[in-house]
Amino acid sequence: MKHPKLLTALTLISLMFVYSCEKPPIVPLDDIIKLEVLSANKPVGDNSLIADGKTQVKVVVYLPKDANESFKTIKFKTSAGTFNVSETDKTEKTVYAVSTASGDKLEATADLTLGTSSGAYTITAQIVAKPDYKAEQTFQTLPMDVADMITFEIEDYDKLVTEHKLKANGLTRIKLIASVPLGVSEAQRLIEFKSSAGTFEVIGEEKNSKQVTATLQSSGDTKLRAITYLTLGTEAGDYTLSATLANAANFSTEKTIRVLPVANADVIQLAFEPASGIRADGSSLVRVQVTLANTTITKVTLTTNDGSFLNSSEPKSTELEVNSEGKAEANLRVGTEVNDYLLTAKLTGSAIAVTKTLQPLRANPSQILIEPSTLYIEQAGAGVKLDMFLKRETGKVSTGTSVSVRSYQVQDATEIITGRFTGKNNVSDTNGKVSMEFFLDEGPLVANKPIIIEITAQKDDSTKVTEKIELKVKTE
Repeated sequence: MKHPKLLTALTLISLMFVYSCEKPPIVPLDDIIKLEVLSANKPVGDNSLIADGKTQVKVVVYLPKDANESFKTIKFKTSAGTFNVSETDKTEKTVYAVSTASGDKLEATADLTLGTSSGAYTITAQIVAKPDYKAEQTFQTLPMDVADMITFEIEDYDKLVTEHKLKANGLTRIKLIASVPLGVSEAQRLIEFKSSAGTFEVIGEEKNSKQVTATLQSSGDTKLRAITYLTLGTEAGDYTLSATLANAANFSTEKTIRVLPVANADVIQLAFEPASGIRADGSSLVRVQVTLANTTITKVTLTTNDGSFLNSSEPKSTELEVNSEGKAEANLRVGTEVNDYLLTAKLTGSAIAVTKTLQPLRANPSQILIEPSTLYIEQAGAGVKLDMFLKRETGKVSTGTSVSVRSYQVQDATEIITGRFTGKNNVSDTNGKVSMEFFLDEGPLVANKPIIIEITAQKDDSTKVTEKIELKVKTE
């Protein structure tokens, strides 16, 4: 070989050229930008979350701790749900990555609130300065239960039923309300109401359905509401009402209501004066008022299961004839039983009748009289019979009125319970009498101290009335 040095130089130049043209080693993208979606600090799994419009997951991106400053701005995007941002488009959020507590990496986080549409959620995270540097994750969500997605109610339904206001008169209007979560999409806000009878206020011949968009009714509401009114028809019977998401028919709920015929309560109206607060004291009077309408019959028979009508040969029944205004009345004296009084007004010669309940309150005592069989008692000897009479200023005490009893001695300002009661039936009879017997054969006994018998009962104003007597202990 003539030029060994030249050959060596050329070889070195060739090797330098080869190495200079090689690309730098490729760093895996997951080492540059890593994405996690967490629920309760754990990675989400498919079908583990419900799209209920309120559940939140945390979206986290990790970057190397020595990432360039320009690489630290991250843009999150979601295919569903919303980020907490002020912009109209809540499917994107830009976050600046900061060092973690351990300092071994950078992280950018954002809270994502799930929507109400179930299925796949695809989350992407992108380095704003390097759009090709991005990560993506998809997870599945389950649909909400129907009851969580849509609720349906009739305003004041219990009151309408109790007051017999659901009448097939072609006039009664009931308010229907369907509610959906605040986070539902625009499409899920459209509610379709339907009824098997009656009519909605809509244009056209088909008046058994109506679509209404749910809106926020008040600033403090926690749900969106769709509201409409249904006018009951003239046919009595069961009405089936439903509220359905117009664009998601699987979310539907329904109610069945019983619409009553017009007959009875529209013909007879029954009222009491006073309407409430009457006491079952055996003497108070209730004015029973009857009003007739939509009938040519002028006589009505009143009956009651308790109490007695004045000026009637039959205490539990009386026949009345209405005046030119269709009105009549009778006076009912209440008894001493605290029962529901069922008063019925029935048209003479007709099956049309109305029943109304009167609920007298208990007539409590304002005074207690205690009559012992003796004022002396022997330890372990014969008992003392106690008759207690419950009195009030007006009328009698209601039958079955209870009292509380106790017996004790007082020593150094301390009450020492002693003795026992037998035959103890702590409620009054029809005359306001309560009877029992006291024996001094249980409990400690303090010498030369009287036994105090204390009887207590509740008064009408909820305060207490208490009466006491003293029994002397025989020492011989």
